[in-house]
Amino acid sequence: MSSSSLHIFSLFLLLASLLALPHRTLAHGYIASVSIDGKSYKGNLPAESNTRHPSVVRQIRNTQPVKGVGNKDLACGSGATPASLIADAMPGNQVRFDWKGAGSTSVSYLLFSLND
Repeated sequence: MSSSSLHIFSLFLLLASLLALPHRTLAHGYIASVSIDGKSYKGNLPAESNTRHPSVVRQIRNTQPVKGVGNKDLACGSGATPASLIADAMPGNQVRFDWKGAGSTSVSYLLFSLND
């Protein structure tokens, strides 16, 4: 595994760890957008229907809590479907995740710099 690939893998492990912190309830929301070096990719609102636009962000059905450690929806959200687009992030790029809570209220954002 190259140094760059290892760094990107470490970055995603860090992101997963941050999202799993027990002192915040950021799990009851969705990623509204992703920005890579200033280029923004809009996500879709959580929806029961399949009316959505192409996005690099996976589609979730709703922001309700997913219960049970054995529930397959725990990893990606209730009724999640894969993203239809792919975004490239290169070493040195800044990556920002805009996290919205239920009702589309701003919760927080995560900002990373990909370094090689």
